[in-house]
Amino acid sequence: MFKGILRWVAIGGVLAVPVIIPFIVSASMFFPYITGKNFTFRVIVEIALAAWTLLALMDAKYRPRFSWVLASLTLFVAVVGIADLFGQNAFKSFWSNFERMEGYVALLHLYAYFVVASSILNTERLWNTFWYSSLVASVAIVLIGFKSLFSATTDLSYTLAITRIDATFGNPIYLAVYALFHIFIAFVLMARWRGTHWHQVILGLVALLHLCAMILTQTRGTVLGFVGGALITAILIALLERSNISLRRLSIGALAVLMLVVGTGFAIRDQDFAKTMPVLSRFTQMKFSEGTINARFMNWGIAWQGVKERPLLGWGQDNYEYVFAKHFDPNMYGQEPWFDRTHDLIFDWLIASGFLGLGAYLLVQFSLIGHLWVLDPRERVWSLKSLTSFSALKALVERKSGSFSATERALWTGLLAAYFFHNLFVFDNIVSYILFFSVLAYLQWRVTEAHAPISDTKEMSEEVAMSVALPVTAVVASLVVWYLNVPGIKTATALIDALIPQRVLASGQTVSTTPEEILAAYEQALSYDQLGRQEVREQIAQTTSNILRSPNVKEETKAKFRDMAIASLEKEVARNPDSVRLLLFMGTLYHATGRIDDAERTFARAAELSPQKQATLLQYAQIELITGKNDAALDILKRVYDLAPEYEEARIVYAIGLIRAGKDKEAVDLLTEWYGSAAYDDQRLFNEWTNAKRYDIAAMILEARVAKNPDDVQQQVSLAVAYKQLGRKAEAVKILQNVSAVHPEYKTQMDGFIKEVRGY
Repeated sequence: MFKGILRWVAIGGVLAVPVIIPFIVSASMFFPYITGKNFTFRVIVEIALAAWTLLALMDAKYRPRFSWVLASLTLFVAVVGIADLFGQNAFKSFWSNFERMEGYVALLHLYAYFVVASSILNTERLWNTFWYSSLVASVAIVLIGFKSLFSATTDLSYTLAITRIDATFGNPIYLAVYALFHIFIAFVLMARWRGTHWHQVILGLVALLHLCAMILTQTRGTVLGFVGGALITAILIALLERSNISLRRLSIGALAVLMLVVGTGFAIRDQDFAKTMPVLSRFTQMKFSEGTINARFMNWGIAWQGVKERPLLGWGQDNYEYVFAKHFDPNMYGQEPWFDRTHDLIFDWLIASGFLGLGAYLLVQFSLIGHLWVLDPRERVWSLKSLTSFSALKALVERKSGSFSATERALWTGLLAAYFFHNLFVFDNIVSYILFFSVLAYLQWRVTEAHAPISDTKEMSEEVAMSVALPVTAVVASLVVWYLNVPGIKTATALIDALIPQRVLASGQTVSTTPEEILAAYEQALSYDQLGRQEVREQIAQTTSNILRSPNVKEETKAKFRDMAIASLEKEVARNPDSVRLLLFMGTLYHATGRIDDAERTFARAAELSPQKQATLLQYAQIELITGKNDAALDILKRVYDLAPEYEEARIVYAIGLIRAGKDKEAVDLLTEWYGSAAYDDQRLFNEWTNAKRYDIAAMILEARVAKNPDDVQQQVSLAVAYKQLGRKAEAVKILQNVSAVHPEYKTQMDGFIKEVRGY
C-alpha cells in the first residue's frame, strides 16, 4: 500500500509536468511567463523526487540502469557544477535570475526529473500516457497562440504583419521549439501505432497544426532546424527502412517536397510578393548583414574572446555579462545594451563551462545517437575498429533493429538534429529543457528496460522505510522546497507589487499605489536577499530616480527611498564589484542623488572594466562635463567616436563636446564631413550652437525647419531672433510681419517683437 502510494505520487508528478507547466502565467510575480513555470516545475520535481527516493530504497526495479546517456549526463552536471563554483559569480551561477531562472538550481532539477522519469515510467503504457498527455496539452497551447492572431483585428493580413504568436510563453522562440518537439513526437507515435489508420490521421493533423504554429512564430532558426531535421529523417528512412516499403516511398516523396520547398524559397526571394508578404518575407529575405543576424555573429566574436581567457571551465552559468562588457564589440552600438546569452548553444556552454562542459554536453548528444544506432548499455567498452569499420558498424546497426525500428531511430535522430540546429541561433527555456530531458528519459528507459539496475544494494523493508526513511525524507524535502522556492516566490511577488501602478481593493475599487506602499514592497523584496536580489536592486535604483524627480512625493519619503536605494545597491556592488551593469546603475543613482564625486568614481571604474562599450563611456563623459573637466570629457568622447564613427549618437555627442570646449572649427569639420553642413538639425546641437553664440549655424538650422513647416510660429520667431543677433534686422522684421499677417491673433506680440528688433 505504502509503496503504491509512493509510486503514484512520483508518476503523477512526472505526468503533471508537460500538462501543467506550459499553461502557467503568473501575473502576480516578476517575469510572469518565466517565474511561475519554473517554480511550479521545481516544486513538482522535488515532491516526485522525494517519493521516488523512498521507492528506490524499497524496490530495486525503480533504481536507475546504466546507459551512456546517464553516464554522460551525470558527467555534464558534475562539470557544470565545478565550473559554476569557480566561475566569476558563483551566487548568480547557482541561482540565476528571474528573467531566465536557469543556473545550477535549474540544472539539478532537470537532472532529477530525468532520473525520476526514466525510472518510474517503466512501461510502454505509462510512456504513451506521458506523450499523449503532452500532445493534448500542446494542441491547447497552439490554439491559444492562434487565438492571439485575431485578438486585435479581423484583418488577418494586418495581424500577421504585426504579430508573431507566442501563446503562453511570452516569446515566439519558445513556442517555436515547443511546436518543433511535438511535431516529431506526433510522428513517432504514428510510427509506433499498430491499430486503425484514423488514429494516425489524427496524429498527422496534430503534427500539421504544430507545423503551422511553428511557422507563424516566424522563428527562422527553428524552421530551418525543422527542415534540416526532416531531411535527415527522410534520408535515413529511405536508406534503412526495410519492413515498410510504403513508408520508404513516402519518405522519398517527403524528401522531394522538402527540396522543392527550399528551392522555391530561393527562386522567389527576389519577387515583390515574397518581399511584402509578412510571414514569407521573414524567411526569404534573410541576410547575414541583417541586424539580428549580424548581432549574433558579433556576439559570438565577443564570446570567443572570453573563451580564450577561460578555456577549460569557462565563467560559470549566467555570467556572460562580464564577457560581454569586457570584450564588447563597438559595432554593436545599435543593438540592445545587454546580452546575457550568446544566442548559440556552442558558445553558451563554452562561456558557462568551457571546453570541458561543452564536451560533456556534446557527449550526451553522441550517447543518444549511439544508443539509437549502435551502442548496447551492457557493453561498457567498444574497440575503435568496431566504430570505424564499415562492416562492423553495419552489423551493430542491424543488431539494434530489435530495440527501435528504423523509422523510430530516424525520427528521434531528426528531432535531435533539428533541436541542435535551433539552439545554434537561440537559447533554451524551461519548457524546451523539459521536453529535451523528457526525450532523454524516454530513450534512457528504452535502451535499459531489460537490464539490471545500477545498484545491487539490499532493499529496505516497508517498516524501516515508514519509520525511519519517510520522516527523514519528509523533513529534507520540506526544507528543500522552502529554501529553493519560497524566498524566491516572495521576492518576485513583492517586486511586482512595487512595480504595479495600481492595486485592487477588496471592494473591487482600483486605487493608485502610493510611494509609501512601493517603498514597503521594495523593503520586503530586499529582506529575502536570495534569488533575484540584483534585479530587485536595479528596479529600486530606477524607481528612486523617478521618485526624486516627482514634485508630489514627500521629502521624508524621498529620503527613505534614497537611503534604501544607495545602501542596497552599494551592498550588491561590494558583493559583485566587476559587474559593469551594476556599476552603471550605481553611478546613475549617485548622479540622481547629487553625489557627483561618487558618480564620477563609479563611472570611471565601469569604463575601466568595459573600455569599448560606448554607452558606458558616454555616461562617464557626461559626469566629467558636469564637474567641469571638459578636456577629460573631450578625450573620452573622441575615444567613443573613434570606436565606431558611423555611430550617430557618438558623433553628435562628440560634436557637442567640441562646441562646449570652444573648438567650433573641429565641430564644423566633423559635422560637415558626415552631413555636408554644420547645420545638422539635432536639438542638442542647436542648443549648444546657441549657447556658443554661433547664431549663423543656429539660423541655418531654423531656416531648414521653417522651410519644412512654414506654419510653425515658434520656429519663425526663433529664426527672427537669430537674424537679430546676426544684425540682419530687416529680415527679422519681415518674418515677424509675415507671422502677424498670417496669424492675426499674434499681432500684438509680433508688434512688440518688431519694436525690440528695431531698437525702439
